[in-house]
Amino acid sequence: MKKNILLVIISLGLCRGIYADCIDPERANGGSRFKSFEPNYFVYRWSDSDDDALRAHFSVRYLTCRYENDAPFNLLNKAEIFFSYTGEFDYYVRTRASGPVINRINNPAIHIRKTAKFGAIDWIDFSIEHKSNGQSVEVTYPREIERAEIAFKNSDFRFFDSVSRGSNYAALEAQFSNDFFVAYSKIKIYATTDTDITWGNQKNKNITIEDYDRFTAVIRKSIGDGEISLDWTLGDKLLKTDSLNVDYLISKNWPVPLYFRAHYGPLYTLSNYTRSEGFFGIGIKLYPNFDEKGAN
Repeated sequence: MKKNILLVIISLGLCRGIYADCIDPERANGGSRFKSFEPNYFVYRWSDSDDDALRAHFSVRYLTCRYENDAPFNLLNKAEIFFSYTGEFDYYVRTRASGPVINRINNPAIHIRKTAKFGAIDWIDFSIEHKSNGQSVEVTYPREIERAEIAFKNSDFRFFDSVSRGSNYAALEAQFSNDFFVAYSKIKIYATTDTDITWGNQKNKNITIEDYDRFTAVIRKSIGDGEISLDWTLGDKLLKTDSLNVDYLISKNWPVPLYFRAHYGPLYTLSNYTRSEGFFGIGIKLYPNFDEKGAN
């Protein structure tokens, strides 16, 4: 709790120290503070062992300030400060009793993004983020550990949907582009985590989310009006715990931008992030307003 409060104080102090001289964000951002951040998508997925569900992923950002060439620090020239929020949920329509909506991700963050181009680099972004799944079961007490053991042995994945997970971290991101593709990378430095495994064959092995989610690389390649993208995530255990998403968007210009997604490996859900799962899905994908180089 004290570490969480400290992160908030640092974030507020950082904002106060650099905010005073920034220019009007509406003038700096084409008249809009509020816009999409990551791609938003809705996909109906069929998985190896989970019930079929509609997965929704939504992501927005709110620009508070942008510096041109008059920042209090040279590092902030051609930079912007914004907040982002990314969420995700699964809707088990007609595949589970009462059709529950299971919260998967809550990811608020504050960003400082250097937008001046440097060679093939479109931007560099530093952020302070929180990520959790909004669930309430803490598998740290003997009774809950026993319930988790029984669920694990019986392959009761529904129990693990209620397991609480959360972390706080700093992240460094960058986007690169050329005439052939756009690439994006992100590395996380964790401050606090609530992701210990206390059941099954991985209990008491000091496994945490860092072992599965430390570095992300995304490559996007345009194909006509559409696009194919690869989203690869590595943890501290490297290829032993990596996961991969493959997306194919038929056309960004269609009234309904149809796309396909396949997932392989862990990180299928945050609540049970170590479980490897494969799924295939079909849905729609909505991109932010990218410029010609793909930067949002």
